[in-house]
Amino acid sequence: MKARTLAQKLKNLIVGNATTKLMACGLALALWFYAQRSIQVEPDPVRIRVQVTTADGWSVVGAREIEPKVSLRYPQRSKVEVEYALRRGGIRLECEALPDEEGPDLQPRAIALTESNLIAPPAYAISVKSFDPPVIHVELTREHVQDLPVRLKLTSPPSGYEIAYELASPWRVRVAGRKDIISQTEYIETEEIDISPMPPLNQTNWEIRRSVRIQPSLTVEGESYPVKVRRDVDCRILLIQIRPERTFSDVPIRILPPQDYPYVAKLFGGVRTTSVTVTGPESVVKSLKPENIVLYVDVSGTDPEGSNWTLEIHADVINTLGADSLLVRPETPNCSIEVQEKASE
Repeated sequence: MKARTLAQKLKNLIVGNATTKLMACGLALALWFYAQRSIQVEPDPVRIRVQVTTADGWSVVGAREIEPKVSLRYPQRSKVEVEYALRRGGIRLECEALPDEEGPDLQPRAIALTESNLIAPPAYAISVKSFDPPVIHVELTREHVQDLPVRLKLTSPPSGYEIAYELASPWRVRVAGRKDIISQTEYIETEEIDISPMPPLNQTNWEIRRSVRIQPSLTVEGESYPVKVRRDVDCRILLIQIRPERTFSDVPIRILPPQDYPYVAKLFGGVRTTSVTVTGPESVVKSLKPENIVLYVDVSGTDPEGSNWTLEIHADVINTLGADSLLVRPETPNCSIEVQEKASE
């Protein structure tokens, strides 16, 4: 009996006030999650690039190399997003430095960094503990505006082709930047244009047309300096197939009589052989052998009643892949032919 009473009391202790107990557990769990989300993390300082802006007509010198170490603090819940944004440049420092318009062309500026310079999504709840260094130094230079010729920056053409011409429109663009840099520069380049893909099959001439950006920088003595260019250019590049020449000497001239030709035709005079020049795609020309070159004279329509006949020497290439793309020219264009009756048997 006592055991039964004890069991009943234990049951009442567990089951009694179940709703209140569940609410208490839920509240405790919510408080735990809130505490976890509110925990602040302070990782090692990270380098963040500074972007300095200034007034129109002026440029900032030296800001691209400035990356102060920044000590950040943010909730544990934002850790993954903040680390990803730092890698992708989604968190940055922005400052403004204004010139004295009545002052010299080159003006130094010191900018004290504050938390307001940090640009990051508000949801990350980032705060800044410190900057190292706390002050950055830049120079403002009055922009010099000058028209510079455009040079197309091209890759190598495909194998077997060469560049016949390259044109940019407009061929000059207005560039704004440091006077000492622009005055040392003879041209400004476009972004790289890839002309290496092979043109369609059997295209001896291949024109490339596209719009390209101008590189927003000039290079002087190996150093790159930013400039402002407010437009793209259209370009035209013509690729032509490299067609080398190759000469074959002492190619024999053959007589080509038509079927059932009733006479005997012979070469007359001293011309029995001649040189032949072959022009065409490099790979085809290089593969030729002397036996691939044929010279012949077509004696159709000739007869013994005429005196010696002067006929054209024809040239051809046989047993060669791509022979139809070749230009074949014999050095001697004509030869003399003697036509006789066939001897009676």
